[in-house]
Amino acid sequence: MRRARRLLLPSLLALPLVACDPPPAGDAAARAAALAQARDLLATSAKADPPKALELLLAAWGPAPESPEAALLLARAAFRSGQADRCTTALDAYFVAPADDHREWTAEAWVLRGWLLERDGRFAEALPHYAKALEVVPQYAWALFRTGNALAESGDPKGALASVDRALTERPALLEAHFLRAHLLRQLGRAEEAEKATQLHRLLNQAGDNSATTREAMQQKFAALEQLETLLPQWIDGRLTLARLRMKVGLKTLAAERAAALLREGRPLTPEQRAELQKVVEEERPR
Repeated sequence: MRRARRLLLPSLLALPLVACDPPPAGDAAARAAALAQARDLLATSAKADPPKALELLLAAWGPAPESPEAALLLARAAFRSGQADRCTTALDAYFVAPADDHREWTAEAWVLRGWLLERDGRFAEALPHYAKALEVVPQYAWALFRTGNALAESGDPKGALASVDRALTERPALLEAHFLRAHLLRQLGRAEEAEKATQLHRLLNQAGDNSATTREAMQQKFAALEQLETLLPQWIDGRLTLARLRMKVGLKTLAAERAAALLREGRPLTPEQRAELQKVVEEERPR
């Protein structure tokens, strides 16, 4: 399980801890610019640069921002940069005045508290923090997944599996959860289910966003998405991505048929997802 935990956590780049005086009061423009840049640098993309975001936020806001968003972004940047002390200080600042109108920020802050403890091997101590995150946002997939990981490391594979399954109900394509689920199923002697979980993890890896644009890479992604359409039909974003690819390569009739089928399934869809599916269907209707 130690190997599994190492694989679940990303490689982190450490920055030296240096003194950082608070920025001059009233420099609103610089602070706003730092927030905007930090949001981009902490987004999930190939251009993400948490250490750079950390540097910008410290320069503009200091180590303990009074702004809830700045404090959370700083905690996130510090966490992803391997700066536990910076992360803790920023989280302390966030909880002085948490954002009541952004419950998801507060849930994330509790998860970061727990995850810091997990990194120190204090898995049982992390669990109350995840419970607090789930009090704020009961369907928070990352809190459910981290609960599962902490339970697994604490010697409760059955409880861990139950929490991981709940996480996957909320986020069917959560890659780390499929990896952990496969491990837990093997540990519980459920080899056939473990193989299916491993297959889903492999296919999701292949279907994920990457910079490879070669013909072979795109064919691999397309084939993985086609399998996942059947094996993981509740992953709506994956089916939308497949619809786009089918339209792009000229399989418009098939794309429209599958989009219409998805609309008939009655799965929960966001307004944006429903509108995109309807657009695909409309593309093939006679003019």
